[in-house]
Amino acid sequence: MATSFRGGRGRAPSIAPGSSSLRMMIDTEDPLFQGMKKLKIQGRNLTAVPPELFNLSELEVLDMSPEREACLYYKLADVPTAICKLKNLRILLLDTNDLAKVPGEIGLLENLERLALSNNWLSSLPPEIGDLTQLKSIHLANNKFVHFPAAVLRCTQMEFLDISDNMLQKVPKAIRRLTNLETLMVFSNQLRGLPDEICDLVQLRCVWLGFNKVANLPKNFGRLKLLDWSWHYTSTILNENPLICKQGADEIERYFAMLGSSADRMLYRQEDDTAEDLQAMGPDAEAVLSSRQPAAVTMGTPQSGPSTQRSQQPQQQQASPPQQQPKQP
Repeated sequence: MATSFRGGRGRAPSIAPGSSSLRMMIDTEDPLFQGMKKLKIQGRNLTAVPPELFNLSELEVLDMSPEREACLYYKLADVPTAICKLKNLRILLLDTNDLAKVPGEIGLLENLERLALSNNWLSSLPPEIGDLTQLKSIHLANNKFVHFPAAVLRCTQMEFLDISDNMLQKVPKAIRRLTNLETLMVFSNQLRGLPDEICDLVQLRCVWLGFNKVANLPKNFGRLKLLDWSWHYTSTILNENPLICKQGADEIERYFAMLGSSADRMLYRQEDDTAEDLQAMGPDAEAVLSSRQPAAVTMGTPQSGPSTQRSQQPQQQQASPPQQQPKQP
């Protein structure tokens, strides 16, 4: 059972008396939040974030996602800038709201480890996100990203990155900065390939690349030895692409070695100029970054499988291939 600590009753005019309360609790049941001080907001008459919330200086988990139990019953259009007062916050859940932007003040949450922003209307992130030096997990699925958010590439402790179900056309070469990355989820975008620099991320254990337009893999993709290439496809998903990988990392590496220089004509290659990489991350990127047989790889018709379509409005539950979900931090 959870032990509760009252953080104060809602006295703002927008909260009906007796219908809402703020409760900070130590969660001993949920493995994601075990032992952490978590905010629980109750009541169906909330029309704004209670200002008392930002006085809970010891708060470690804040959940403001409408679809979850024990959370707000309305959707946020803005994140209050006063959130920067919660200096001990480690987990911030803001998914499935109506957010079109995120305030730069979030960059002041120096202890933040997990940030969930999926199912919103975001097309960019503030440069200050790059100041979150402890950030290990970020969820950006089902938004409006056309360019890869450059600020994320400064979060070098990142282990989990989900930017699925957006409109990305490229992954920038600078992704090589995320040397601790273990899970990369980019399915349901408009990617035609991956930069060879992704092969430097030797800690990668899970890559979801399905439902894109990928026709070729980087030459050194077989270097990623920790990927699971089992027939269960629980971690490495490449289906619904023009390229279908059927064997595994060793076979992919052997395949490219056999082809030798002729493989260059098949690979996804980018020009070694900075301009193209910056283009993949949008107009503000430069400023942000400165602050058993060869048939293992086959070309042809994609395997049959479910299709995903982006909804006109953020979804309560993001679309994903019907595979086992990877463990999220």
